[in-house]
Formats: sequence, C-alpha cells, structure tokens
Amino acid sequence: MEGRIRRDRHDVDAWRVLLAEAADHTPAQFRPVFEAAVSAMPLSAPLWMRWVEAELRACEAEQVEAIFELCLLRCPQLPLWQLFLNFIKGVKLVGLDAASARSQLLPALELTLEAVGADPVAGPLWQVRT
Repeated sequence: MEGRIRRDRHDVDAWRVLLAEAADHTPAQFRPVFEAAVSAMPLSAPLWMRWVEAELRACEAEQVEAIFELCLLRCPQLPLWQLFLNFIKGVKLVGLDAASARSQLLPALELTLEAVGADPVAGPLWQVRT
C-alpha cells in the first residue's frame, strides 16, 4: 500500500487499508500514518473521524481534543461535529457535577452553532440527549 501511496498521495483505497492496519498498533505507531494521510487529504471527514476513533480506543482524550482543534474548522462537515459533541458528552462531561458539565458543554455547543448554524441538515446535532 505504501508504494501505491507514494505513486498517488490521493489513493483513497490504499490509505483506507494502511490506516486500518495502523489503527491496530500503538498511538506512537499509528499517529505518523494518520498525520501523513490528513496531510494528503485534509478535507476528508471520514479520515479525521478514523483518527479520532483510533485515539479514543487508545484512551487518549487529550490527543482527541488536539485533533478536533485541527480538523473542525478546516473540515467543517456535520459528521465531524456530531463526533465532537458525542466526545464532549461521552468523555469530557463524565463524572462532572451539573454546573461543571454545563460550563464544558456550553462552549462546545456555541462553537458548533457558529460553524453549522441553523442548517436543516444539522438537525440531529441539536437533539440533546442526556
């Protein structure tokens, strides 16, 4: 796969295989592969999402936050924003009292609103589940 990628940086199928293999390794091993992939295809929401999911499986919440800082405004696609809000609600708010949770959730919702606005397609983002 690496040979195919050297010949064509945008070979999505080759990247998909390489990333699937890399995601089974440690973060130190898979991060360079994901970094190279997002360098080649920075507007690929599925690619960013795979990276986030790999970091979540490795319990690397800080790294997930760093990835969201890189991708959300660069690649403003609804599935990424949904994953971001799910991360905030499912990881960042766990174990917090109501006031602390609200102070964490409100900025995330405001950022999402600024990015996607009232786009009718964004309806699922605004279905707040507790």
